[in-house]
Amino acid sequence: MSEDAQTIEYYVEAYLMENFGAFTKTMIPEFGFWLSGGKKKCLDECRRYEVSFLGKERIRPLMRMLARVARIVNEDCVYFKAGQHACLIYPKAVSHE
Repeated sequence: MSEDAQTIEYYVEAYLMENFGAFTKTMIPEFGFWLSGGKKKCLDECRRYEVSFLGKERIRPLMRMLARVARIVNEDCVYFKAGQHACLIYPKAVSHE
């Protein structure tokens, strides 16, 4: 794992501990398959994180953090699941205020 990946992993885990107090992590060597923009079949390894909490108000900030992570690591999107609902989170655009 590269130093940058370790930094991002640390950032995600620190965020989860600070905001949820606990998490679980599962390493999945071959998480999923998809077609890239060039129609090439791709697969990726994955770190699956799970947290538990009451109320839906914590979902939106978690999604914003994951959008920042997707932008930092140059991912097209991040798979996200909350309860029975799943979606793709796309990188958040950088504001130039």
